[in-house]
Parts: sequence; C-alpha cells; structure tokens
Amino acid sequence: MLENVDQHEATIDPDGRVTIPKALLERWGWVPGTKLLVEETDDGVLVTTG
Repeated sequence: MLENVDQHEATIDPDGRVTIPKALLERWGWVPGTKLLVEETDDGVLVTTG
C-alpha cells in the first residue's frame, strides 16, 4: 500500500460511471475526455493516465 497518500471517496452511479473528486481532477489536470488506464491489482484497482 502507498504511504502518505491522501484518500478520497468516489461514487459509482447507476450506469457504472465513477465520479472522481474535483480536488483530484484539478491536481492531475484531468478534464472531460482525458483517457485513463484502469488496472486491476492484487490490492484493488489502480487508475492512472493512459
């Protein structure tokens, strides 16, 4: 597990879309249309820029 990492809550809507908190969108410069890579790991799910 990563140390010294802020945790944020995300929500899955009825259509299966994940809402990423605004603070993370702004920190990473993600805007609508940004491609993300979603990877399953032994610890859970990792989301990175694709």
